[in-house]
Amino acid sequence: MRHELLSIILLLGVIPLCGCVGQDGTAAPDLPRENLPMGFSFRGEINASTPWINMTEELEEFYGANDIGAVNGSIAYYVWGEPGVDYDAKITIIETEDEAHALAAVENFRLQPKYEKPPFLGVDRFGTAQVGGRDVLEIRDKAGRDQSLRYSYLWNAGETAILVEGNGNRTQSLELASTIAL
Repeated sequence: MRHELLSIILLLGVIPLCGCVGQDGTAAPDLPRENLPMGFSFRGEINASTPWINMTEELEEFYGANDIGAVNGSIAYYVWGEPGVDYDAKITIIETEDEAHALAAVENFRLQPKYEKPPFLGVDRFGTAQVGGRDVLEIRDKAGRDQSLRYSYLWNAGETAILVEGNGNRTQSLELASTIAL
């Protein structure tokens, strides 16, 4: 039901297109809408001002044993495959009170029980990749109806936690992650 509601909201075009401002008054990285890697197109954004959306629920994977304090989050959705068949790519940006809370959000996400075992036999769950000249956590996960591999990238930039959930193509997923202006 939640995905149906999101689709309705996206189709009606009531999704506000705004940037987030961090606790210290600095602007959070913008969610990219244009100049996307080939094959990706912007679908819409949700944030705290989106009607009928509870951002705490949307960001639940970042809450856990480590306190992340007050947060301001936005999630952008991208189409990269056949709509209704392939899963969406997503970029989540969470502004926290300070860098310690952003690191806590990253750690909570990484420590989810679903990530305890590898996605497939012989495939490591975690690795390291380079995005914008910095080392980031690469997460490999099952995705889609055919249970293919999905590449995601997780890191913090100061008080901001960033998650890019790409597709099954590592190069394209890294290119999407590289669209985040740091």
